[in-house]
Amino acid sequence: MFAQAYGDRPAFDRIWNWTQAALYRPDTSLHVWRWRPNTPHVTDMNTATDGDLLIAWALVRAADQWHEPQFLRYALKIFDDLAKSVVKFVNGRVLLLPGMQGFTQRNCVVINLSYYIFPALQAAARIHSTGPWENLIKDGVRLIENSLYGMWKLPPDWVAVQFSDDHTHIAKRWPPRFSYDAIRIPLYMVWGGVFSDPLKQNLDAFWQHWGIHAIPGWVDLPNGTRSPYNAPAGFQAVAIATDPKLAEKYKLPSVRGSGDYYSACLTMLAHIVSMENAHD
Repeated sequence: MFAQAYGDRPAFDRIWNWTQAALYRPDTSLHVWRWRPNTPHVTDMNTATDGDLLIAWALVRAADQWHEPQFLRYALKIFDDLAKSVVKFVNGRVLLLPGMQGFTQRNCVVINLSYYIFPALQAAARIHSTGPWENLIKDGVRLIENSLYGMWKLPPDWVAVQFSDDHTHIAKRWPPRFSYDAIRIPLYMVWGGVFSDPLKQNLDAFWQHWGIHAIPGWVDLPNGTRSPYNAPAGFQAVAIATDPKLAEKYKLPSVRGSGDYYSACLTMLAHIVSMENAHD
């Protein structure tokens, strides 16, 4: 998606060809979540829904940008298999599972709120009109707004939705934190035009409290403790890209100054969001 956003067709083709060769699952149009340089390269055939959404969305964008209808056909297959494999209906609510296996438990389903990539889901709704996408977007926004915890009233990385009464709580298998997953939530909401209070106001207070250069890498939602280190530059990029007050005061950090792969990805996403929102 980065290659497409910056018009780098050779890089896009290399990455797409490698993805098909290395990550493609033969039983579906989806992709395995992890590849390692040591052999065997793939030891877990599970999928990652955010990865598949980004792949499909990049293909939709590439089909439009480079007039390649075969990219759109691949994207439709991915969206179709996502609808069949990772969309679950619970008490009238449409939920997005993080992968094909392992997230449906006896009493609940476990959801990663940062996997709701709203502009990708909106693209799915446009081209895969028979799918569950509109309801998934609506219920996803509502799920995030109903999953704000702790003194900061922020979403956790992982949330559980009960089968019995639709009640949500912080999932128990992971640290109860607003952290490296949840930091993507405001970025995707802004990108999709669905960012609103109370989360918008809560995050504004969160950024203001710490200051842009001392945002914590995580906060424990139940007890309010923070990481002993400051977050990398990618967190700052998200804050600036999603908060107009900060955007007036600070420039987005550079990708080269991000320090690590994930921080660089967040920073590049923030640059693309800011660039595309400015053009709307």
